[in-house]
Amino acid sequence: METKTITELVQFEALETTTDEQIVSAVDRLNQFQKAYEGFLDAEVARDMKENSWRIIFHYENFEWVQEIGSHLRSSREFRDFKSLIASESLNISFGQQLGYW
Repeated sequence: METKTITELVQFEALETTTDEQIVSAVDRLNQFQKAYEGFLDAEVARDMKENSWRIIFHYENFEWVQEIGSHLRSSREFRDFKSLIASESLNISFGQQLGYW
């Protein structure tokens, strides 16, 4: 597989009843799940300082690994648990190919 680092940006809003700790814990479980697969590099989670919106940034070795890992992740308990904490209509996922790193 060709190496071209892919960044996945996941943006969402948490449900009003969801705590910050629940989101961080759910994202940690998503990361633990993905770490079992070759091609997953790292992740970070951030909460908007003014609004109830969140961002998760995932990095993968290339888009082939995104597809491979994603096919398993979408059917996982970890993903179902995560989705139960968020407003599903707010979920927005985009992908970018890394062009530079500083």
